[in-house]
Amino acid sequence: LIEPAAIFLRTGFGYEFKKRVAISFNAGFDYHWNYAVSAFPTYGTIKYNITEDEGDTFFIEGSYGKMWRPSSNYPDGKYYSFGIGSQVAGGDRWNTILRLDFHRKSIYGFENNRLDSVSLGIGFSFF
Repeated sequence: LIEPAAIFLRTGFGYEFKKRVAISFNAGFDYHWNYAVSAFPTYGTIKYNITEDEGDTFFIEGSYGKMWRPSSNYPDGKYYSFGIGSQVAGGDRWNTILRLDFHRKSIYGFENNRLDSVSLGIGFSFF
């Protein structure tokens, strides 16, 4: 049912307004081993916390930015993502994040000029 096909690494920094809306600027590395495609996305994100209870949140998030390609096989393109997730408050300002995201990388000359993927993510935030 689920077949791993890529690895995504992300980092970023941002600011949260009144525990509801957050903006962030991010960078990452993506490698899709089925296609031998690597990418370095840089993007901005807006996140909206649907619910918040004692530091635990359920959120939706959208991102848009530029995707840089390290090889000349395909040109640079655009990067889009949309996702949902949950952040569980932890001690000492470390929070665990579980998420489900849809990613689209526009790659001119690739199949249908794009590479779409769905990812399950586990991460953390510190604030």
